[in-house]
Amino acid sequence: MGMIGSRLYLLRKAAGLSQAELGNMLSVSHHTISSYEKDKSDPSDETKVWLAKFFGVSVDYLVGMCDEPFPKYVSPDDAILPEGLTEEQRCAVRDYALFLVGRNG
Repeated sequence: MGMIGSRLYLLRKAAGLSQAELGNMLSVSHHTISSYEKDKSDPSDETKVWLAKFFGVSVDYLVGMCDEPFPKYVSPDDAILPEGLTEEQRCAVRDYALFLVGRNG
């Protein structure tokens, strides 16, 4: 099984849904769901977005681009900071940046 197929299968099973039930929600047959899960056909982008929203995961997770089902929010201020800093170090860097902006402002 490929990534979309295996993840869709696991998400559907965890939700306690049959292929027919999920198919009804998407207005497709259970055969279509089966072909998605067996990677015989690929859902449209619109369907991938619907599935991700329905199961509460990111599209990146669904298609195998990441292993984290729930996207972690990173504030724009933290996005430029190197990984591995403690929260205290992050605060110190932010405070210093604000100090520099105030000094030059």
